[in-house]
Amino acid sequence: MKHQPLSPGHRLFLTIAASFYILLGLVALFNSYTIGRPDQVYWFCYISLLIIGAGLLVKNGDIVASQVNILAIGIIFWCIDFFYHLATGTPLWGITDYFFVESRFLVKAVTLQHVYTLPLTLYALSLLKITRKDIWRISLIQAFLIFIIVSAFTEASSNINCVFSSCISFFDLDPYYPWAWLILVAAMIFITNAIITRLPFVQPKKPRST
Repeated sequence: MKHQPLSPGHRLFLTIAASFYILLGLVALFNSYTIGRPDQVYWFCYISLLIIGAGLLVKNGDIVASQVNILAIGIIFWCIDFFYHLATGTPLWGITDYFFVESRFLVKAVTLQHVYTLPLTLYALSLLKITRKDIWRISLIQAFLIFIIVSAFTEASSNINCVFSSCISFFDLDPYYPWAWLILVAAMIFITNAIITRLPFVQPKKPRST
């Protein structure tokens, strides 16, 4: 279903946002290699920076939504932990402890995207709209492929995407953790997809009947 054409101002906003996210993604990749940690490029948030940027650049809401499916719930937990730690000076779940001991500016600049990515992408979706309800399929395939790559080609000590062990102190289901990870990520994708595909402001407006 077609929706109303974007205004010049909205097109400019999306182009600027796309350029910013692509640049931020490239900075994240560059920084991963310069510090000798190329495995860092497999973090969901790093990959999603580039994909969100591409989706905004080509003005495709489905591409952007596929990344929101993967990131949204994790971002919410990250932000709760971050702002609690920022306000109290003490950890909550331990998710963002690294931010408060990290000294490199580029790392902090990139990781702060957790704070604004969800509202920005939802606003972008309100402009771009979505065209299908089964975007979860794309998200699920992407998450599964990254799980395989991370499990096969990265060290457990890096714990990229929390694949090898829980990033939350109270959540530990060894020796069943890999299965718990797959089930949890799939559930997060399904739940987020169900929510965003029902948001009225991301749906194309139906043409009025005459």
